[in-house]
Amino acid sequence: MDGTWGSIHTTALHENTVAASALYNELVAAEVCEALGLATEPRIVAPGRRPVMEIAGVSHELILDLPAQ
Repeated sequence: MDGTWGSIHTTALHENTVAASALYNELVAAEVCEALGLATEPRIVAPGRRPVMEIAGVSHELILDLPAQ
């Protein structure tokens, strides 16, 4: 706003890629759900792994599960 510009601190972003990605995904999901009147719910992908968030009420037959890499 003061006419200067800058960039994201790339080293910090690289060191915190997983956290930055999770935050981005959470914010996008929140905005989409708010705009469309939807909700998210956790889904267990594999035992012992953290759940992934998905749109509540979507049939699992419609969700494409890709193999873990």
